[in-house]
Amino acid sequence: MLRYLLIAMFSMLLTLTLNPTVGKADQQEMRERQCRYQWVDPGTWTAREERRTTECVLGHWTVPGGPSSFRQIISCESGWNRFAYNAAGPYVGLGQHALSSWMGRVAAYSPPLWDLNPRWSNSRTMLTITARMMHSVGLSPWSCA
Repeated sequence: MLRYLLIAMFSMLLTLTLNPTVGKADQQEMRERQCRYQWVDPGTWTAREERRTTECVLGHWTVPGGPSSFRQIISCESGWNRFAYNAAGPYVGLGQHALSSWMGRVAAYSPPLWDLNPRWSNSRTMLTITARMMHSVGLSPWSCA
């Protein structure tokens, strides 16, 4: 009897280990917590992914004026173009951050354990850093505020 019980337990353990869906729920939950949506349409940043990322980030950090204010500022600053570049600063990306300040802002405003890509053209990083900065210092750094 014990032998059959051990075989059944081993078989169940082996099934769980080899089952590719085990752990996917945990991975999905981590992606949701960290606002990681580029996997929806791999290899690109679509408007849908940027919208979902914005909603998620603003769920973590409130900004003055709320989500509509955040969206209006991004729309005014860059037209939702992640490659936006204004040579006057130069100012870059969705949030039009000063290029000379970008790496310092990534260091200062990156959430712990989020593993953000430091490139200013990365939508998730730009939206996260911009929201966290707005949450901390307000809207005054943005000319469109």
